Amino acid sequence: MSLQQPLLTTLNIVLTVTEKCLKSPVHYAKQTKLRKTKVHLDDNKRFGGDKTRLAVNQARDEEEEEEEEEGSTEVETVDSLAEEQESEACAGGASGEPGDPERGVEGPAPEQPHQLEHLHQIFVTKNHVLCQEVQRNFIELSKSTKATSHYKPLEPSVHKLQDLRDENFPLFVTSKQLLLLLDASLPKPFFLRNEDGSLKRSIVGWSVQEELTITNWQEDEEEAEADDYGEEEKTVETRPCDSDPRVYVTFEVFANEIWPKMIKGKTSYNPALIWKEIKSFLKGSFEALSCPQGRLTEEAYKQLGRKRCPNFKEDRSEIYGLFCLYQQIRSQKGYFDEEDVLYNLSRRLSKLKVLPWSIHELYGDEIQDFTQAELALLMKCINDPNAMFLTGDTAQSIMKGVAFRFSDLRSLFHYASKNTMDKQYAVRKPKKIYQLYQNYRSHSGTSRPWALPTGEVLGH
Repeated sequence: MSLQQPLLTTLNIVLTVTEKCLKSPVHYAKQTKLRKTKVHLDDNKRFGGDKTRLAVNQARDEEEEEEEEEGSTEVETVDSLAEEQESEACAGGASGEPGDPERGVEGPAPEQPHQLEHLHQIFVTKNHVLCQEVQRNFIELSKSTKATSHYKPLEPSVHKLQDLRDENFPLFVTSKQLLLLLDASLPKPFFLRNEDGSLKRSIVGWSVQEELTITNWQEDEEEAEADDYGEEEKTVETRPCDSDPRVYVTFEVFANEIWPKMIKGKTSYNPALIWKEIKSFLKGSFEALSCPQGRLTEEAYKQLGRKRCPNFKEDRSEIYGLFCLYQQIRSQKGYFDEEDVLYNLSRRLSKLKVLPWSIHELYGDEIQDFTQAELALLMKCINDPNAMFLTGDTAQSIMKGVAFRFSDLRSLFHYASKNTMDKQYAVRKPKKIYQLYQNYRSHSGTSRPWALPTGEVLGH
């Protein structure tokens, strides 16, 4: 198929890093400290502390040395645990209830060893067909090695990021699927939810079930039955009586229902251009995400540069007036747009001190279809905002209303570096945007793919 060739480079990167991670977890997995533990080494060296970060691109001699140290650590940890268990057994016997750690002699809690966390990667794009094809290709490639044979696609019954298991990574999702996962994973969701995080009501334009199913990835009867069960759940979720009364504003809804009430036949502006101003700048810019109510003020809108926002430079007061009418009509009708969801999620994420999930790397494809607000939100939902690999082609944009420039990405990271109060990682501005001159899909005159690696490892 024609969609199997796009992103082959990105797909190979995901597979290669995942395979290396599983084969050598010492160097690729992140460390999680569950309890305060002291691990004593033969040479009084400490391995894998909270302040230790292992680089993926270390020299082989350093890797071998650290593997030897890790082996020493494991031996010492086992010995220390054995001694602790013996002492706990003695304490339990003295108290008359062996095996009950809560009723033993008072003392410090038993120490637990460091645990390595599986590498969690996410691939995200706008097009659900493209997402399915990339996942399908990864599934086929993963069968060639035991290191990735454990992989299982995301099941329809999983609605929260916290409920994902290691075998679900790398995770392949569309941007809407990721937004819905984020919404269910945070307190006070934007959409009404059941206790398990599933949607109480179906929302036109936000159906996830039909996008999640990857058919024929396994050919056993158990999976077939599971698929049938998923179809039954889908039927239950999409009953007409369970439909959400709110309407999702797409360009079609804007042009056919809202725009005529905004102008009442008194303006000659093109609705597509007005929609772009709203979606890309007034509500979809990274500055708007930080403004009260998630929208630019009129003064801030007027200050946007001509290169970045070339339309309506002399008519921005009138355009802002039309935008205020849009907001008013949308609110009166109970409508919502994607930018309302992004702003809601951004505010809720900002209230978290620590993310309740782990996403170590994010691969974004066709990012010319993402607004700045979407990309800014992605930076907030992963552990390290610098561990992002973004690719796209401005000649292949499919989303109406998105004004994308690769030069704006550097501005986005620069803005984030000054405004993000990060707990662990400082956002770095990418030094260079890489243009991929070699085209493997079509002749040189039809497309020009670009890539922006923002992670330190991916930059090599």
